[in-house]
Amino acid sequence: MAYSTDEIIEQYMPDILDHGVPGVIDGGVSTTLSASAASAGLTIDVADAAGLQADDFVRIDSNSNVEIVQIDSIAVNTLTLKTTTPLRKNHKSGVKVAQVDSLGFTLDHVEAKDDIDRIIEVKWFKPRVRERFGKDIELLDGNLDFDTSLMLNAGTQLKKASAYRVLGHYVCPKLSKATRNADAWEKRAEEFGKKFDEEIERVLSVGIDYDWDRSGQVDDDENRIPTTTFYVGRA
Repeated sequence: MAYSTDEIIEQYMPDILDHGVPGVIDGGVSTTLSASAASAGLTIDVADAAGLQADDFVRIDSNSNVEIVQIDSIAVNTLTLKTTTPLRKNHKSGVKVAQVDSLGFTLDHVEAKDDIDRIIEVKWFKPRVRERFGKDIELLDGNLDFDTSLMLNAGTQLKKASAYRVLGHYVCPKLSKATRNADAWEKRAEEFGKKFDEEIERVLSVGIDYDWDRSGQVDDDENRIPTTTFYVGRA
């Protein structure tokens, strides 16, 4: 399970899901709103709903005012939306509506988790193994492998780092290629990249809540602050 979600990264960059959503693939159906739509509404009227079906995602796009919603049902040219994706903004008649095949940054959160796990294993776990077992490590039965499931509070400890990683390493670089204001998104990517470096170094310095003895809880001696000084650098 990833350490962050689209809802979490919105806390650090509000309305990120309304800024074009890179990686969203046009599904082929394109139409327009046939009537104005109000924020918080659960229906929109389009000029032609042919080719659209329940569970499709559609992008309502007036360039400066963009959002993606999901269809629950269709009656002629009226689309009823899922209650989980009500309209967030007001839209005028004539605004473009396009079918899309995917939504959000799910794969980016998974990639960020893999990045963070590797950093923790190399920069924190292996030094802690040497610290805990020293030269006796060779006497242990089997390999002492890093097990992400033993990081009992990862969802809390790594949430901010993961959000920064997703934004700085994946989302903002994609947006810089998908929008006209590439320089602005490149700058945001650099800023979130720096925030990630600072946050992951802070987390490693404090120490990961790792259940070394697999008891189902982290004892005081398992979570003591290591003596090693960490420096992560750009990863």
